[in-house]
Amino acid sequence: MKILPIANCVKTNPIQTQSNPILPLKIRRKEFCKQTDKKLLLLKLRFRLLWSRRWRPFEFEGYLPLTGKVVEFILPVQVEFDYPNSQIISMNRFFGIFGLGLFAFSGVLFVCSCSDSKTPADVELYTYQVVNTYPHDRGAFTQGLVFEDGVLYEGTGLRGRSTLRKVHLESGQILKIRKLENQIFGEGVTIYGNKIIQLTWRANIAFVYDKHSFELLRKFSYPTEGWGITHDGKRLIMSDGTSTLYFLDPETFEEVGRVQVNDNDGLVAGINELEYVQGAIYANIWRTDRIAKIAPQTGQVAGWIELGGLLSQQDRGQPFGELNGIAYDAENDRLFVTGKLWPKLFEIKLIPQK
Repeated sequence: MKILPIANCVKTNPIQTQSNPILPLKIRRKEFCKQTDKKLLLLKLRFRLLWSRRWRPFEFEGYLPLTGKVVEFILPVQVEFDYPNSQIISMNRFFGIFGLGLFAFSGVLFVCSCSDSKTPADVELYTYQVVNTYPHDRGAFTQGLVFEDGVLYEGTGLRGRSTLRKVHLESGQILKIRKLENQIFGEGVTIYGNKIIQLTWRANIAFVYDKHSFELLRKFSYPTEGWGITHDGKRLIMSDGTSTLYFLDPETFEEVGRVQVNDNDGLVAGINELEYVQGAIYANIWRTDRIAKIAPQTGQVAGWIELGGLLSQQDRGQPFGELNGIAYDAENDRLFVTGKLWPKLFEIKLIPQK
């Protein structure tokens, strides 16, 4: 184990998710200058054994000052982490190394099991077939997507660029738009009756609009981050980026229940945009090309939809975001998906893998 000192105060741009097979990672905090800082930090990361389909999430909380530590494993792993004030400072081609930012107190190690289990027979695996391709606004940082009455309703994010939109499917033309205040980061949307509900990321408020006029009718608050939202006809279903799904009363917006999303390998974190499809919750998994098919009664993952390669390299401009946005046309049994800053939206057919 090697311990790295806290860096001097250096302005760095937030790193993007790193994904490198068999590459060791060492990371260190570069945001705070003083050893006396006592700000709580949360480090989120995940890993998978290279021969496994299953990503395993981990979260660590603690207080600064922070040092970097490196935990080595003999088995090759792939690491992705979201730590916006960290910087990769070294890579070496030896064994797979799971790089973790741990806290300044010594003697703390995290031990995880490197055993791998095969996908259980009761978890379905799907690939896809593209049925139709439609234009999509490359400037739309898609956070929510709904199909109703022959048109799309889309919620977009980023501060200063967040919107609610009504979009013509075939042309991608924006038929109606409402811009959010500059300090608001828009998130998921759903339609319940004649109302559109739009979440926000860290403002702890949701907006309720008239579906036809986009007039703001009311706001309500929630204690968590807001990520994705859908409904099952009786309850709103909301995600906050963790493994938890929250069920809300659609009139009072009070929590009436919750479940933990899990598969046979444990909890599944990073639950993002949601859509209710034929009795199941479809969920984008943050920074992956996968959609989880979740049983709402138990939170158990009943299927994984693999959408890798959906957007071609030629269509991946700069900047470019991950898969996010699921909409279902119940009347015609059509499934639509897109991504953040993608120039295309796809109608897909799911193909069970044998």
